[in-house]
Amino acid sequence: MRLWKKALLAVTLLTSACSYTFTIGPREKSLGGAPATCTTSRVPPAADTVIALASGLAAVAAIYACESSGPDDDDQSCVRAILLAPPAAASALLFGLSARRGFRDTAGCEEEKVADFGNQ
Repeated sequence: MRLWKKALLAVTLLTSACSYTFTIGPREKSLGGAPATCTTSRVPPAADTVIALASGLAAVAAIYACESSGPDDDDQSCVRAILLAPPAAASALLFGLSARRGFRDTAGCEEEKVADFGNQ
């Protein structure tokens, strides 16, 4: 496996579902009336969005590569493209869902912090 493919795989695995791992959404007040802590940084959902878009583009490119291959092209390249498309599409879906949750959690956290600031 080429070095850039290994690096891409490592980055993908290390950042998989950043929003599920690194964001905490707004919760109920903790005991004693202190505000619950949550995440306002949008970096994890933004990273999920970038990976989702890249995965989606990889899936589309794989399908296009197979569709645009001519009769003289190597059949193995089309087989590889077809094998790449479903995992890339699944990755795009999962990272997209993670990004959606991350953006929702951070927005809810900001609303909660504004409400807590107004109550003081």
